[in-house]
Amino acid sequence: MSKGSLHDSDSCLRTETTPADLNSVDSPGEQLRGSRQEPKISSGHDFNVLTMTLRDWAEGPFQLNERRLQLSNTTATSQALNTIEFEIFKITEMARRWIVENGLSPYKLALTTGTSPSQVHRIMEPDWTPSLKLARRIASSLPDDWVSMFERDCNACLPRIFHLHPSPYNSPDPVTRLLGTLNGSDTTQVVDSLVKDRWSVRHHVYLSRAETEIFVADHTASDLIKTDYTPPLPRMVWTADANGPQAPNCALLLHRIPLKIGTKLKLFTVHIAEYTGKNWATQFWRIEGSRDLTSHRQMDILKAFLAEKT
Repeated sequence: MSKGSLHDSDSCLRTETTPADLNSVDSPGEQLRGSRQEPKISSGHDFNVLTMTLRDWAEGPFQLNERRLQLSNTTATSQALNTIEFEIFKITEMARRWIVENGLSPYKLALTTGTSPSQVHRIMEPDWTPSLKLARRIASSLPDDWVSMFERDCNACLPRIFHLHPSPYNSPDPVTRLLGTLNGSDTTQVVDSLVKDRWSVRHHVYLSRAETEIFVADHTASDLIKTDYTPPLPRMVWTADANGPQAPNCALLLHRIPLKIGTKLKLFTVHIAEYTGKNWATQFWRIEGSRDLTSHRQMDILKAFLAEKT
């Protein structure tokens, strides 16, 4: 990492792939078997077929619910703004941790950064947020090795979203199996894959510019079923005329998020396959694993982050 810049540690790194990119994950064992002619899951309409199949699943391993939301009139916060706010939080917390852990006074840090002591003193105030320019100037004054170590702690405990690339042909992981099934199987095989690998489903549909329908099928064997976890909202854009054919785009994401289970905070890793089209989006998600957060510094960073968000 270059000194004085945390730009490469953005909180959200997302790119999209197209169905053509995903065809490479199909393997012979996952392609359509037999002569069944049920719809394939390859468009927004066929995702509706999948949700209807899940609704009809008698005594199946899913908790189903459906609701409609009235969209807020407020303007949605851009992803770029979220990234900047996340970066400012990390650099501000970095300066606080540096002062506390090294027994320094804010005055000494001000001399190092070439800014006024009053500005640095305000960093220790919980509700104060510096400008991005000041935050980066502070970060540039700290040792590279210490900043890198702090970055690793932030990456380990703070909620983050990463873009994933499709797995190789022969990869046996559940993400590859799901993608192969979605691109080459009928709804029965897709549901079988969801059951086997414990995938949950969120299906978002814009009913109008002001109303959204959300269908949810949570796998009952998921460790997150008893929590308030919801995948990050998909990037949906209202389209007045959504009738024409359109191949869905797919983004593969890895969501690391800390959740409180009982009396412990655990870090969960969630795989998300997100399909988006005109006025709709479908998310498939499953848990990879979890671990306790035991590092005192990581716990302090996480508590500061949660306190700021609330």
